Amino acid sequence: MLNNKFFCFIPLIFLLSSCSTLVVHEDYDASRSFTNLKTYAWVPDTPAKTNNPQLDSDTLVQGRIHGEIENWLNSHGYKQGVIADVDFLVAYQLVVEDKTQIRVINDYYDYPRGWRYGYGGYYGGGSRAYTYEYKQGTLVIDFVDPKTKKLMWRGTGTDEVMASASPEEKRKQIKKAVDKILGQFPPKG
Repeated sequence: MLNNKFFCFIPLIFLLSSCSTLVVHEDYDASRSFTNLKTYAWVPDTPAKTNNPQLDSDTLVQGRIHGEIENWLNSHGYKQGVIADVDFLVAYQLVVEDKTQIRVINDYYDYPRGWRYGYGGYYGGGSRAYTYEYKQGTLVIDFVDPKTKKLMWRGTGTDEVMASASPEEKRKQIKKAVDKILGQFPPKG
């Protein structure tokens, strides 16, 4: 018979494993100078269609992302202009994927000998697997050269999507992602 204390740890394991952190990365054209960039415009039809009706029709999330990118750029001294006269173009895309995380608990290695049967008893072990399903979102922000149409800089951020969050919590998560992604711009290297 299993000890009931063990089952108290299961929700804690899932709670700790579901605590996600935003992971960001950047890539850029190292031959470019980013210090002279002052004006930007949006790439037409941003964001690009993903063929995911749920994402493509969510104008609330798209508006929040668009607004947060503009807020960051404007607060850092970049001015929006006309496509023909700007230093760089801005585009973004959002990808949401279903993910599954599996945690395996090995009774023999994770708990001291005798924990269940009293000291001196031998427990040969056994494992249990627990799964956690969630949605993972990746926000990609691109800065494009308006003349060559080549990518100059790309920042990405990946985090667990809070699907049941309130509109304010979603706005905060988007703001955090945009701030952390664009916080890498201009490149330091």
